[in-house]
Amino acid sequence: MNSTFEKSVPMAGEEPGQPQIGVPSLSLKKQLILCGVGWGALPDHMINSELKSKPLVSLGHKVVEVPFQLAWKKKKNLGPCAQFLISTLEAKIMDLS
Repeated sequence: MNSTFEKSVPMAGEEPGQPQIGVPSLSLKKQLILCGVGWGALPDHMINSELKSKPLVSLGHKVVEVPFQLAWKKKKNLGPCAQFLISTLEAKIMDLS
């Protein structure tokens, strides 16, 4: 199995030609980072204790704006999850303006 991989779309902050290691899970990624193999983004809830006890340090959060559009079939009723998603996104958009 090849440990490096190629992606068609670079991630935010990634430099061209930068070596990468692909892993099948976030828990393995966390273990590799804790072993000093590299650095990477992980969800806060996975690393809160390590940030407090100092084996990991945060490089800070960078907000990356990603344009998107929502679309659905006009004549189809939306279910409760879709309605919740749309109302939540609309509220966030209103907070930003």
